[in-house]
Amino acid sequence: MKKRYIIIPIVMLAMLAAFSVPVMAEPCGDVNCDGAISMSDARAIIRYDISSDWAADVNCDGAISMSDARAIIRYDLNCCICKVFAEWVNDYSALPNCDDLQYTDEDAEGFYYELDSDAYWDGYHIYGDDDAKERHWKDPNYGGSDIADNAEFAFFAGHGRPTSGGDLAAFIFGTEYDDHYLTCEDALWGNTKMNWIAIDSCEVLSHYELTAGCWAYNAFEGLHSICGWDTACNETTFRGRYFARYMDGTWDEKTIIEAWKQATKDSQGAGYYAAAMAARDWPSHSWDCWDDHLYSHGPSVEPPVNPTVAYDRWDCAP
Repeated sequence: MKKRYIIIPIVMLAMLAAFSVPVMAEPCGDVNCDGAISMSDARAIIRYDISSDWAADVNCDGAISMSDARAIIRYDLNCCICKVFAEWVNDYSALPNCDDLQYTDEDAEGFYYELDSDAYWDGYHIYGDDDAKERHWKDPNYGGSDIADNAEFAFFAGHGRPTSGGDLAAFIFGTEYDDHYLTCEDALWGNTKMNWIAIDSCEVLSHYELTAGCWAYNAFEGLHSICGWDTACNETTFRGRYFARYMDGTWDEKTIIEAWKQATKDSQGAGYYAAAMAARDWPSHSWDCWDDHLYSHGPSVEPPVNPTVAYDRWDCAP
């Protein structure tokens, strides 16, 4: 299929140079095929499509601004755009053994809209309370609709805990579509798009759960990593936003797991343990996906086929 390239007036070249990207599935505008949209690429595509002097002035204010540059990158280079998906639950009135929460909406929205503001990321869907459904996270092979797996990065904020039997971790929904609990046995992620997931819920990555191997055995079907909690955690209004800002260049361009580590330390405290899991190779045991960066903010690698899974937990003492 013929690729469509953005055509940029010469006054935008300096802006464009700031938006370098790593090698991705379809590196739009990368004329030299070197994994970056460079000055020479920009020169090669000037006025190829946008023939008028004013076409890049998205805001029609007589100037080609940074917001114009972002708008063009997002909508004309759309095959480079990655999607973010998020859900949150505050209302657990349908589950008498779950107290209502207060801040999961702000937590999830902070993550979602921070990434949505990045030039190379776009908001896919965000749902809350009764619109947040277990079936959105479940593969069609298990009877779900798999909406979450149609985004490269997914985020959930709400209750989590082991199920009544104590042997399966789950994150919990306030409405029964298809049920209240998304357990590790329901998870099959990455066989569509999902590369990374963060579950801001208590005990979803509890260490004894890893021993059973449930997340590792079931969830990693192209998935790169999971961020979550080994112990209980307190809800906050800002953890998701901090997490995104530590990845997307607003504050830093940390690896995804280092960004989660820093956000959990900023928001929690000593005695609480956050955790992460990442796909790695066998038999070399190199932590292939442990050092992934967010797309457009550093290198990342594709997970190995049939990976083993690395695990780490840390005390959230600052």
